[in-house]
Amino acid sequence: MKKIILVGVLSYIVICAVVGYGLGSVFDNGLITVNKNVNAKFTNTLWETVGDTMDKYGDKRDIREVIHNTILINHMSQSDWQSLNNNDVIVVPIEYEKEVEK
Repeated sequence: MKKIILVGVLSYIVICAVVGYGLGSVFDNGLITVNKNVNAKFTNTLWETVGDTMDKYGDKRDIREVIHNTILINHMSQSDWQSLNNNDVIVVPIEYEKEVEK
């Protein structure tokens, strides 16, 4: 019985890995996502820091999505993102278009 459960779990993991890899190539939207390290300024809120970074790199997504992902990536609690300190390093996930090869 334990072998059957183990085989089932391993099969599920392999299938998820294959499908996940395949979907990435099927739904290629021509965008690259990278994590940028950003130094927060004392007067900036998380909203301003993420928004400025998005503008700098040309990310056109909804800022709320990027802020949500930033909070998750940085493991921020509410008190963390409400009070940024000067020169706090924050990882912001930025999405931009691939350059077209000529």
